[in-house]
Amino acid sequence: MTRYAGARQREIEAYVSELGGPGSRLDVLFLSHAHADHINGVPKLLAKGAGVKVDTVVMPLMPNAERLIAFAASVAADPAVARDAFVRSFTLDPVAAMTAYGPRQILFIRGGDGDGGPGSLDVTPMDPPRGGEAVFSEGGGEGRMQARLIGRGSVEVLATGQRSGTGVAAIAIPDTSAIALPALDHSPCWLLAPYVDPGVTAGRRKFMTQLKALTGRKWTATSWGKDLGDTLKDKGGATKLRKAYEAVGHDLNVTSLCLYSGPAQGLKGAAWREPSHWPWWGWPAAGWLSAGDSTLRKASIGDELLRHFRALLPQVGTFVLPHHGSENNFDAARLDAISPALTVVAADAYKKWRHPGSSVVQAVASRGLPMRVVTSDPRSALIERGRVWK
Repeated sequence: MTRYAGARQREIEAYVSELGGPGSRLDVLFLSHAHADHINGVPKLLAKGAGVKVDTVVMPLMPNAERLIAFAASVAADPAVARDAFVRSFTLDPVAAMTAYGPRQILFIRGGDGDGGPGSLDVTPMDPPRGGEAVFSEGGGEGRMQARLIGRGSVEVLATGQRSGTGVAAIAIPDTSAIALPALDHSPCWLLAPYVDPGVTAGRRKFMTQLKALTGRKWTATSWGKDLGDTLKDKGGATKLRKAYEAVGHDLNVTSLCLYSGPAQGLKGAAWREPSHWPWWGWPAAGWLSAGDSTLRKASIGDELLRHFRALLPQVGTFVLPHHGSENNFDAARLDAISPALTVVAADAYKKWRHPGSSVVQAVASRGLPMRVVTSDPRSALIERGRVWK
């Protein structure tokens, strides 16, 4: 949001400094979805000469309409977003928008590739895509991190660096895979395991119907880029986007990436906060699970997320609540199933939004769980470190 631009820049500058200063390497950048408040820090973070150099960008594979809904929602929350060149570029073409910052590859996570996810991962490395090189390499090399892609499903090249003419490869991988960082014996040690919540398809159709009626444009697969550009040039175009979004609901869910970051199955791990609030014998599990903007209160979505991560849930010590702790996304039964030692909400005061919602705070507190609310105030920062062993 515009009002927090100063705090955002301050935190990005501090992070760049922590990594070693401008030009330092960032191995992987995850973007959970296309809302402006989740992507508008990218230009500052990856700015040439002042930011870091990223090797791999990971995001969910989002249909055009999903990105358009996210853009309209962002404009409804903060009209200044309509003038944000990067957010507009990302909405039109995320590959082109991210290619400008020179990553080696962009990985799009494809959802719904079959039963089970990281909970039942085969640790055998996945085959490289036909006509492309391995997504990651255990040997690292050329400044890359040591990692391998494990799991099930197919790896699809959307565009090779040579084909795109930019040197940046765009690759689609299933959410039944994971990025595995190896131990000294090359066995998987730490997993970055995704899950894609596909959002609400019915709401997507209603939104597009409203937008066509308000703008008088076709918004087809071939015209929608021009339609968006022309709409934003029109006087009142941003208002039409906002009205189309608000006509179908203020909390229309879009495709969102959830992520487990923690020890591989079968390993033990422990985490501690700095400064530590746990004695050494009471350290919680080391894994993090971030729910993105998933609507966990909807049974089909919440149950699928639990099923997807079922074998990794015992490793989860920290759970990042969905959608800034919104009551529309929270479900106490899913919190009980995950059973974390700590909950985290990334939220700050904005308009009359209830982030986190009072009923969410009540549910977490009644279970004796701590909730860490991370805001633009640097005193709210959360740092966790962990250990993993067999």
